[in-house]
Order: sequence, then C-alpha cells, then structure tokens
Amino acid sequence: VDYEETPTVGNDAAAALAAALRSCKGSLRRLTMINHRFGSPECVATVLAVLAECTALEVLDLTNSSLQPSGGKALAAALRSCPSLTTLRLEDCSLEEEGCLPVAQALSALPALCDVDLRNNDMEADSVDALAASVAGKGKLQAVRLDEDEDLEEAYEKVREVLSAMGKEDVLKLGDEEEEEDDDDGGEEAADGGAGGAGGSPATPSPAPAAQAGGFGGGFGGGASPAATGAGLFGGVQPVSGGLF
Repeated sequence: VDYEETPTVGNDAAAALAAALRSCKGSLRRLTMINHRFGSPECVATVLAVLAECTALEVLDLTNSSLQPSGGKALAAALRSCPSLTTLRLEDCSLEEEGCLPVAQALSALPALCDVDLRNNDMEADSVDALAASVAGKGKLQAVRLDEDEDLEEAYEKVREVLSAMGKEDVLKLGDEEEEEDDDDGGEEAADGGAGGAGGSPATPSPAPAAQAGGFGGGFGGGASPAATGAGLFGGVQPVSGGLF
C-alpha cells in the first residue's frame, strides 16, 4: 500500500490484501480500513469479494474509503454471506444512489445487525425505502445513521414507522445527532467534576489507555497489542509467519 499521502491500494496491494484476508477467513471478526483510496474499481472488487468468505466477520469499518458505486454493488454481494455482521460503517464512501441501493437491500441478510452508518453517500429515496424494508424485524438494532436531509423526510418517515413498530423510535440518527448528544453529556460531566473544588473530592485521573495493535488501515482485529494478549492481528489468531505481504 502506498502511504506517501492518502493510503492508496493498487493492483498488487489489493491482491496481497485479498490473500491475507483469505488466510484467516474463518476467524476474522473485525476489519477496519478507513481513509483509503483504491486505484481502480477492479482493486475494490478484488478486496471486497473475499469478504464473502469471512463468515465470522462482525465489524466492518470502511469509513471515508473510495468504494464508489461499483464498490457498493460488490460489497452488497459480499454482505449476503456475512450473517454474523453487527456493525457496518460506510460513511463518506462515495457510494451514490447506485451503490447505496444494493447495500440497503443487502442489509436484509444481516440478522445480527446493530449499527449501520450510510451518511455522506448521496443516498436517495429509493435507497431509504429499501433500508426501511431491510431493517424490519431486526430487534438488535441500536443505531441507523443517515444524513439530515429535508428532501428525504418522507422516506425517513417510513424508516421511523418500521422502527416504531419494534419499539425502537430512537434508533434513527440523522446527521451528527448522536455526536451532539455525546458533547452535551461531556459538558455536564465536566461541570460536575468542577464542583469538587467547592467541597467535593478532586477527580482521579483515568489511567492511560492500552496501546492498540497495528495492522492494515487500523488492524484486522483491533484490541490490545499482541505482545500483551498473545493474540494476533487477525481477530484473535496468530499472525502468519514472515509478515502479511
């Protein structure tokens, strides 16, 4: 992968990455590859096609990676073979309506889905309608993140109706709604902590977080460093001898 500026996946890197993913397809549970650019639609297809073999995959984060509409179609085909997937993050992946629609339809094949992010992809009403149909009956849903768009309000209402029928009215998050809520909570906590100087005990500093494992675009497994846990980068298995590429 060319890391001189934005990480760029060319033909050779795509083939190497596909081979690495295939080598741990039975145990890979998390793939994080954010802020990447693909050299061509063929590179995207080479990498995403292997995900169909990763049946244990639970978290897929491709935020701000240039999938393009063709990548949306390739991803949709792979998602139908990932029944364990709980989290799908595709914010700002340049999917456009042509790529959003097949992805929205493929969500119907993900029974364990908890969190899906499709913001900043120029989604249109047909994709939102497909999304509403796909999330029906998914009792584990915790967040459906979409753009705040007045032109799509009628389509969003269909999503709300589906979620309301499951008692999950608050699951739909539009724009930066959840981030703003988190900021508000943080402000309240800071104010509470400040009161310690007027009679309360000062706050105890939190310990530094553990170092994160390395890996391609953020890691194949995440979590603590392999040295500390004995786990590898590939969702808990030992790394392949000699490196990935």
